[in-house]
Amino acid sequence: MKLPLHFSIEDLSSWYKKGVLTPIDVFKEIEERIKLHRDKNIWIQTFDLDKIKQWLGKANPKGLLYGIPFAIKDNIDLKGVTTTAGCESFGYLPKKSAFVVEQLLQAGAIPVGKTNLDQFATGLVGTRSPYGSCHHSTHPKAISGGSSSGSAVAVALGMCAFSLGTDTAGSGRVPAALNKCCGYKPTPGLLSIRGVVPACLSLDTISIFYRNQNDIETLLPIVAKKDQDDAFQIAELLNRSLPSKAYATINVDSVPWQGQGKFKQYFSNAISSLRTQGFSIQEEDCECFFEVARLLYEGPWVAERYAAVGKFIDAHLQEVDPTVGKIISAGKDLKAVDAFKAMYQLTEKKKLAKTFFEKYRGLILPTIGGWFTRDEVSNDPIALNSYLGTFTNFANLLGLSACAIPVNLSTIKQDPGFGLTLFQPSGTDVETIASAHELKEALNFIPIAVCGAHLKGQPLNHQLLSLGAIFRKVTRTVPEYALVALSNLKPGLYRKEFDGAAIEVEVWDLPKEKFGLFVNAIEPPLGVGKIELCDGELVTGFLVEPYAVSEVKDISRHGGWREYKNSL
Repeated sequence: MKLPLHFSIEDLSSWYKKGVLTPIDVFKEIEERIKLHRDKNIWIQTFDLDKIKQWLGKANPKGLLYGIPFAIKDNIDLKGVTTTAGCESFGYLPKKSAFVVEQLLQAGAIPVGKTNLDQFATGLVGTRSPYGSCHHSTHPKAISGGSSSGSAVAVALGMCAFSLGTDTAGSGRVPAALNKCCGYKPTPGLLSIRGVVPACLSLDTISIFYRNQNDIETLLPIVAKKDQDDAFQIAELLNRSLPSKAYATINVDSVPWQGQGKFKQYFSNAISSLRTQGFSIQEEDCECFFEVARLLYEGPWVAERYAAVGKFIDAHLQEVDPTVGKIISAGKDLKAVDAFKAMYQLTEKKKLAKTFFEKYRGLILPTIGGWFTRDEVSNDPIALNSYLGTFTNFANLLGLSACAIPVNLSTIKQDPGFGLTLFQPSGTDVETIASAHELKEALNFIPIAVCGAHLKGQPLNHQLLSLGAIFRKVTRTVPEYALVALSNLKPGLYRKEFDGAAIEVEVWDLPKEKFGLFVNAIEPPLGVGKIELCDGELVTGFLVEPYAVSEVKDISRHGGWREYKNSL
């Protein structure tokens, strides 16, 4: 059996039990994938098959995660493997694995290697590493997002089932949005951070990149175990459901999109589709969250980064990324009075946030407001990085749980990625994951091509709108189709080998879960098939059965249904 590009914990466990694949088969394929993408600078180090066999030999074959490949961001300790935090001279050899890593190993999971990151987990761009800028999983020029860049890209390219990152300001969410995977950011203090190189010790949390909801539901009780030796592990899972209330979001026109108008439209489309599908979402003033976000880098918490690694940076400035050095070194000039003033401000904002979440089930925001190329970030490294944190920086200061999900709009295929993040109160992580998955399923779209009564302004267009479909574009097929008039309300499209025409169609994005309802309303002689568009894209659409075209009027010369109707 050939390993598919993306696989889940459930998939692998099933294949192992059935004997159709072995862990070694999987790791051999992963090794080839790593070689194929070596130039993307995803990994700081990987393990060869001999090392993998050693891990497998130690693993519990009855463990819940036996043989499951995972990646570890290289600011998280793995026993006997150098931790660099993206700086070779900082590297040290840990005698123990991080507590969370140890729980995964005990469950049978097998590490693939240590992933690249923005040095000392300082950045949201994925370009601040002496091991090379980590490239986006599919887009040749785009940033991958950071600081957990390698961990997100490894999941996106099928090099592991899940991966560990960290998240202080958005590092577990920004690269998830850019690389079209999910990024779970726990409530700060829920997961042990013992064995993690600190960025801001009071705010840091390990994060998890994944693709499948069952995977994160399997992983959460494993990684959220209590660590008696971690004084910073203070939060607990609250196994309760939040009241069924409306979600809150922002007015799209209140956001500084920085010229990224497409992303404004993506966000507007996604919220509109959710509302059409029955989700109650109300616009709210979210300025208190953005004020907290500004505190993270404009306030004294930069000093906490200096407390973590400042002395090393002062002594090794020439070996440190210039932007990282500049940011962290600035922390030594802050005063205690600045910290107290900021803490007072934060206490007031926490009260406002508590009131906010008593009113709403959760807050839905875009994960990112746009994307940049690696060259653009190189030319303006601090301002563009700050913009990427617009919708993420406040979460840990307010103690929120969050889950970033990709939005599968077909229009986004030309961009690196886009997604939404759901924020909920401290400790409601189980609910956050479940609710985020519900939103994700509602925003998983199938592009549908229509050519007749479902076009804009035509009698059946309301069927698409009522199912939450989003209009994408007007285009044409390749010139190998014919259009016939089956009735005054219904045309029929079919592929014609000779003397074909380019027929006008509209492409709509239809929520995947609504696809069956839409198709079931179609009556013979129409059926569902693939239609080739003039740009080479194949989309689902309605095709007429060959038996029905012999005695009806061919209207191909009009080029489309609208033109034909106008001619009447």
